[in-house]
Amino acid sequence: GSRMKKLLITSTLLLGTCLFGATEAETKSLVEETVKYCKSVSKNECLKAIDENKFENGELFIFAFDYEARGVANGKIKKIIGKKLWNLKNPDGMYVFREQIRVAKQPNGGWLIYKWKTPKGTSIMKKSFIQDIDGSFYVGAGLTVK
Repeated sequence: GSRMKKLLITSTLLLGTCLFGATEAETKSLVEETVKYCKSVSKNECLKAIDENKFENGELFIFAFDYEARGVANGKIKKIIGKKLWNLKNPDGMYVFREQIRVAKQPNGGWLIYKWKTPKGTSIMKKSFIQDIDGSFYVGAGLTVK
């Protein structure tokens, strides 16, 4: 009955995260690796490496924004570069980039969970790890929360 169904759903969810999605540990280490690299090179070299998607791991890629919520580099979504997204609200009414900035300003950064509309128009939940680089921009990567 319903107990079996619950069990099936739980194991499917667990399987889904292992097989397809990235883990929190992978997400955080990708961001930390990017931060480390970016602190060792010029800002331009850093942004170029992000744009060329040098830091990626499966579904994970790096995004970079300045503190006015303007896209400065992106491993996947090129049309976001140069756009100021300060007033962008997600389907839940959250100002996603204002919240990202708040997290980026915390010592060592942190996690943010938010609903995000994909280019296909579907809503997904993202859990992003976000960290400041040099006080002028921050980077992050987000895993899809199943």
